[in-house]
Amino acid sequence: MLNETDGFALAEDSRASVGPKIGGIVVMFILPFLFGLAPLKASKMKNAARFTSIANCFGGGVFFGTCFTHLIPEVAIEINIWRDSSDNKFLKSLPIAEMLECLGFVAILFVETLVHSHGSKSSKKEKSTDCDSALIPLL
Repeated sequence: MLNETDGFALAEDSRASVGPKIGGIVVMFILPFLFGLAPLKASKMKNAARFTSIANCFGGGVFFGTCFTHLIPEVAIEINIWRDSSDNKFLKSLPIAEMLECLGFVAILFVETLVHSHGSKSSKKEKSTDCDSALIPLL
């Protein structure tokens, strides 16, 4: 059964699912907001640098997990479809998707290293961490 509401035809089932959708939207706003404010609270802690480092590692792990389980396979499928439609045998023999993934990783690493080295030169107040000494040889 369809009901006419404000000129739009809505199924009765869709009205029942509005509550959970709004609840999900609220939760998806509040949780990232609270976790986004966590570094402000953590900066007043005794081990603020350690907490920030652990939080950054966790965030990086989430991005790596998302990348390896969803994004990379999807990109590889699309690029392989494009590659296989080509008549060029040399192009078909190359792992283009994997090469682009590696190129993107190296480009991001280069930009981060460049920004990090510029930031560490401008603020000498911060003490060096293990990550600093690991990235310096890349320049």
